[in-house]
Amino acid sequence: METFLLISNLVSWIFIFILLFAVYRLAKMVNEFLHRFRITGDRVEKDALQTGQPAPLMPVEEESGRPMLLVFAKDDCKVCQTLISYLPEFQPKFPELRVLVIAPALAAGQPGKAVPDGVTLLRNSRMIQEYRIKEYPYFVLISAQGVIAEHGIVASYETMELNIRRFL
Repeated sequence: METFLLISNLVSWIFIFILLFAVYRLAKMVNEFLHRFRITGDRVEKDALQTGQPAPLMPVEEESGRPMLLVFAKDDCKVCQTLISYLPEFQPKFPELRVLVIAPALAAGQPGKAVPDGVTLLRNSRMIQEYRIKEYPYFVLISAQGVIAEHGIVASYETMELNIRRFL
């Protein structure tokens, strides 16, 4: 009888810890969901980048007022890797444009994907949070004055080039 009580007590505690973990994960997911919105007065808006607002965080010092193209990508995203392989073609077409690829920081010892010559890769998870990036690949075009000129999900290299041509 004592063995049964001991085992049932142990199973009860394991079940309680599993429930606590489930409640913790649920609270974390609710927190992430609520951070996607911004409350202004009596309105609730989706918290996203707005064209015309100052860029939240500049990755590097602006070089003599040059516009920047930020491409947010992940290492395990096949579309992102294909897009990155085309980015060196932007240099001759848009010499005034600085192109940066922003990817999440890697864990220690984790190998990252290589980028072609002429493409600058920054691993910065904080920038991904500041720019509120939820989907990949995503581009943000920043004017020479540090204002967001255009942003959106990248469907293809051609659509991103079209957006850049409209801006420049």
